Amino acid sequence: MAEGEASRTGVTMAEFEVPQPIICSPFAEPSRHWLIQEGTEPTLVEGRRPAHYFYRAPGQEAGATEGAPVGDKIDLPLVNLVRERVRQWRMEGYPGVTGTTLELLAGRSTRSSRMPDSVLQFRTSTTVAATTTSQTSSSA
Repeated sequence: MAEGEASRTGVTMAEFEVPQPIICSPFAEPSRHWLIQEGTEPTLVEGRRPAHYFYRAPGQEAGATEGAPVGDKIDLPLVNLVRERVRQWRMEGYPGVTGTTLELLAGRSTRSSRMPDSVLQFRTSTTVAATTTSQTSSSA
């Protein structure tokens, strides 16, 4: 069945459940994800899920009739590019950051021996540092 098609079995996307929804650490790049497609059982697959979303025009109901599309899949190439650059930057050991930033990224604050409380703070600092480093490197 093509991605985005409604299930011919009458099962809606909201009815799918996975046995273990959280499968990756919030502090590392996801290494696997659940592949959920209408009409099939969810499957655990290796690799990070490419960034995309499904757009439905206002007033259009998802799968209102059998065989009706649930929406148009819209890929997010810029998000995927940022993810790839951050992955490369991590693998290279976070080049271009200050010692303090490196300590934070390594999970060791000078004031505390534990990871920052907010996953969002970690992800934001990683993305901002990678973006800033990338911009500095490319303009040099």
